[in-house]
Parts: sequence; C-alpha cells; structure tokens
Amino acid sequence: MSCSRYIKSANYQSFILMIALLSLVSCSAVPAQVNSTDKVLKPNFVWIISEDNSPQYLRLYNPEFGAVMPNVEQMAKQGITYDNAYSNAPVCSTARSTLALGVYPAQAGTMHHRAFVKAKYKSGLKSIYQLMKDAGYYVTNNAKTDFNFSNFDSIDFSASSPSASWKNRKNNQAFFHIKTLNTTHESKLMFPASDMVNKPTQHDPSKVKLALFHPDTELFRYMHARYLDLHQKLDEQIGEILTELEEAGELENTFVFYFGDHGGVLPGSKSFANESGIKIPLVVRIPENYQHLVTNSTVKNSRSDDFVSFVDMAPTLLHLSGLRKSNLHSGQAFLGRDLAAKNKYVFAYADRFGERYDLVRTLRVGDLKYVRNYLPMNPLGLEQNYRYKNVAYQQWRNLYKSGQLNGIQSAFFQPKDTEALYDLSNDPEELHNLAKEPQYQKDLRNLRQQLQQQVKSIADLGFVSEAHLERYEYLDSLQLGNDLHTKINKMIEAADLMLLPFDQARSQLMKNITIGSENEQYWSLVALSYFAEQANELTPQIKLLLKQPNTSDLVKARAIEFMTRTGQMDPVSALTSLIENSQQQLEALEIMNIAASLHDTLGYEFDISARPEWSSLPIKSAVDYTTKSYQNGSVKARIEYLKTPWSSDLVKLKNKNINKNPVQDPIDVIPSNSQVEVSL
Repeated sequence: MSCSRYIKSANYQSFILMIALLSLVSCSAVPAQVNSTDKVLKPNFVWIISEDNSPQYLRLYNPEFGAVMPNVEQMAKQGITYDNAYSNAPVCSTARSTLALGVYPAQAGTMHHRAFVKAKYKSGLKSIYQLMKDAGYYVTNNAKTDFNFSNFDSIDFSASSPSASWKNRKNNQAFFHIKTLNTTHESKLMFPASDMVNKPTQHDPSKVKLALFHPDTELFRYMHARYLDLHQKLDEQIGEILTELEEAGELENTFVFYFGDHGGVLPGSKSFANESGIKIPLVVRIPENYQHLVTNSTVKNSRSDDFVSFVDMAPTLLHLSGLRKSNLHSGQAFLGRDLAAKNKYVFAYADRFGERYDLVRTLRVGDLKYVRNYLPMNPLGLEQNYRYKNVAYQQWRNLYKSGQLNGIQSAFFQPKDTEALYDLSNDPEELHNLAKEPQYQKDLRNLRQQLQQQVKSIADLGFVSEAHLERYEYLDSLQLGNDLHTKINKMIEAADLMLLPFDQARSQLMKNITIGSENEQYWSLVALSYFAEQANELTPQIKLLLKQPNTSDLVKARAIEFMTRTGQMDPVSALTSLIENSQQQLEALEIMNIAASLHDTLGYEFDISARPEWSSLPIKSAVDYTTKSYQNGSVKARIEYLKTPWSSDLVKLKNKNINKNPVQDPIDVIPSNSQVEVSL
C-alpha cells in the first residue's frame, strides 16, 4: 500500500497536526505512482477552484495569521506560488466568464453579475474548455458553470455534473478537469448571531487580525475565525483530489492549479474591486513528467511576483499543451518555455451585482494601483440584498448609522472619490488615497491616461446602459463593442469631465447637455451630480432638458439626481413616477439604483408599486427562466428596501438640503417617456 503525500482528513489540533507532518516526512522518499506504459503524450490539467477566498486567509501567504493548509503548502513545495494573482472581477459569474473566454468582460459583454442580458458570439470566440476539447482533451466540469453568455455551444464539456470525473476518458486520453469547491463560499457565513455561542470555532477569535476598515467587534472576530476554520476543511478536500490523482498514477502527468475564483468573503471584499475582492491565492504544482515544459532549472518550492490574472489562464493552458492562443484572447501565458514579456499591469473591474449598479475600473502597475469610480455618488456599501443577509454586514451598517465608527470604517457607506491612487507596498488595504498628494501627481496622470486608453481600446460596454444592451441581445457582443466604439469613447470622455476642475469642464458639459447624444447627456449629468453646487449655474439647461418630450427616462432620472443633490428638488414623486411608468424592467431597475443612492446618502424613502410584469415568469423549461427569475428578485428586493427608513441624521440632512424654491409639481414637469426610441 503506497503512502500518500497528501492528508485526506486534516485535524488541525496540535497533536494531530504533528502526526500529519511526521507522516509527510516519512513518505517523502516514496516516488509518486506513475505508470510509464500508460503515460499520456500531452499533460493533464486540473483546476481546483475554491470560492470567495483571498490570499490572506492562508498561512502560505500570511504566516502569522493565515490558516494552516498542509495540502496546499505541499503543492507549493512541488511547484510555484504566485504572489500577485488576480481574478480581474470580484464576483463569480464575471470572473468565471473571464476564465472561460480569456477576454475582459467589459469587452465581451459579460461584466454584469448573472447578466440580465446574456452575451452571444458569432466571431469565433470559444471557451478554453471547447478549445481543449477540440484539441483532443477529455474536458470535465464538476460542477459550477455560472457564465454570463448564452451560446453554450462554445462550451461543450465531455461531462459536466456533480459526478463528472476525468476517469471516464479513453485510454491514454489527456484530460482537463475543473473542480469547484464551495466550502468557503460567502453563503457559509450567513449564519445567525446565536452561532457565536452555540458553535465555537477552532481558531481563537481574539487572535485573528481584522482588516482596519472593519469594526473590531466580537461578531467580526468570530466570523473571521470561522472563515479560517472553513479553509482547513477546504484543504482536506484539496488533499483528497491530489490523493486520487496520485493513487491513479496521474499526479506526475498533471499540472494542478489551485486558486480562488475571486477574493472574499468577509464584508467589503467580494463584489468590490479592491485588493480583498480581486486578489487570489494561486499555486501551480509542476508534474515530474512534464517539468521540461516549464524550464531547464528547477521551479519547485519557488515564488513568483509576476502579475497573473484570469485572462492569462486560457493562454497558459494552450501554451503548455503546445497550442496557440486565440487572437481574441486578452492575456498571455505565464507558465512554460519561450514566454512573451511579463505582464506589466493588472486591469480589473466591478459592475452590477444583483440590484446594485456600479462602474469601477482599476489598473495596477508595479506597487501603484489606480482606481476610477465612474459613479462616485454610490457608496460601496449601497444596499444589495444578498450581501446584507450576512449579520456582520448588518452590524457594520447599524454601527455607521449610530455614529460608532471611525473615519476609515465609515468610508464604506459614504460617496467615493472619483479617482484614487494607492501604494500597495505600504497600504495593502487601500486606506490612504494619494491622488491629491503633490509628489504623486506624475504617477496619477500616467496611470489615469493608461486606464483611459485601456477602457477606450476595448470599447468598454460597461458604459452602455444594461437596458440598452437588451436591444442587442441577439447580436455578437464583441462586434457590438466594435460597432459602438466611437460612441463609447464619447461616453468615456463625458464621464471623465468630472476629473477636471469645474471651470475647465463647464463649456463641454453645457454642450453635451444641450446638443449631445442621450449617452453624452447621461454621463455629463453624472459628472454634474458629482460637481453638485459648483454646477448650479447649469440648472436652467437641466430644467429645460427635463421638460423636453424626447428626453429619455434614464437621462431624466440623472437630471433629478442632480437637482436633488444641489438642494433644488425632492426626488420622491418624480423618480417614483418614472419607475412605475417605465415599460422596461431593466430601465426601472437602473432608476431604482439612483433612488437607492439617494436613500442611502440623503435618507429619501420611496414607496413604489411594482408592475405586474415585474413578477411574471416564463415556463420553467424556458431558456430565460432563470435570468428572468433573478431579475424579478432584484427588482422586488430593491422596491422593498426603498421603503425602509435610513437614520434620523440623514433625514435632517435631506431636509436641510432642500432649499426654499424647489422645482414645482415635478410629476407634471417630468412625464415618463419610456416609449421614446433611443439611439446609441
């Protein structure tokens, strides 16, 4: 009976851990089982994907405070640990779409979580799973899919189910197996507060290291400790997968990648484009029989500080398989021989999650990270129903409402800076914005320009309203970006007016408001809301825009937001009317998001009556059943939340914000115009 190098069932109390380590040492001289007569000609690949976890929860990355994970650590001794690996996106469906396609979602139309408008492709774009299958691999998925595109003919797995296994392949057929482990998924932390008493943790809550932006409470400490416990359960599962490969004689024929699908999962991480939301653990175990595909020199037990992100995963597998990457791929191979130059930057993004809309783009170059918040009025902590099922999220917000947080902890619930610059070598939690520091102005300008070039070069579809994208559902999403390239660039330029001093932006804002396209008007109004009282002189033009019969409802909603944030209007009746009379559910949801921002920052409450079609569903067998169900749930959650009171302090701020001469009869002035055909 062979002695496995991996621990199948890890008990992390001190005595058992010592036994496991001694066992590991005793087995170290035993070679892995490799049946040379059955050796495949191409290497196998296994992706072990854990859900929602950041590197700091692993001792491999955080020796003092991370969880002991001997199986992952053993993998690292037999391969490479990547210290700067990123998921590009901070939530599962967007990140998994990036993995599958190897293309930035904002370019491929897959940027919104559980997309209400699924992307389609006629341009020859295929998933890495299909490309590997076409090359003769047996490709199995166990079992999560969660993609934001609908033409699944680009993903023809050999098998995809909770029982899918690489073992059912033909003799000598190389395999590519994807295994998702949900042990660390955020749902595992949605427990009642009573668990603090009833379910003690193995890790001592008093000894965990909390993020500085978290309140230091017993609940947050307990949740952190419980999450470390989950990582040790995760390690057991990883050990079982490795042992299975070893016992079948395939371990030394197989590149094993372990990584998180994105960061997480304590509050303020998953779904946000900060380091705790997008940075992931990544360990690649190098098989003995295919060491020659990597380098002449040993790579075992090494660490790499190269930038690696999900757009690089597909090109890497193709490179190691001796195949060429697609010319549609955004990334490049990071492992193997004869590699191109190393990645110089990491591009990341955050868009809609459930009913909460945002638009954030980030660029890391060296130790500097640039963050562009295109909707700065929306706090990071803007209500999203699923997130706030977590009792720690609820506690954090309640502490904010009651004024018990410091400035760093409160920032999560306040409007964001339009742009930020962080030195991650000194500030890994991104707490100190250097954008206004004189010594960083050159860096700020350079990174700002690089990000502007990035979003323009990919024709970033995140700038196009999701309600508008619905009209293009049956076209090729990559081609859509190409067709709208010039118009998207104009949207970006309008949005970037908020980066200028108002005196410099005034004339272009005036032009966009009066004669610009709908999208230029929309993004200029977002900029004007950011400028707030500085832009009061443009109020007559905005009032005129509200009265024009051909002004779209989305533009009207942004105009109402400006009038509200400058203290000239109570938005409740006007926005309620737009929402209730909207003929398009996604448009109504986007306007509700504006209402939610006013709710969470100024204390306004909205009592909205849902339209009957917002709860209707197709038959369960219909292709769009799940998508429509998720959309309906998002709308319902937003409507219910908008009825709830915020806090007395915000209500006082709201009342103070309204001046003595608000716009009169806003419903009459601002009729719904959802029937107007809008051209991009």
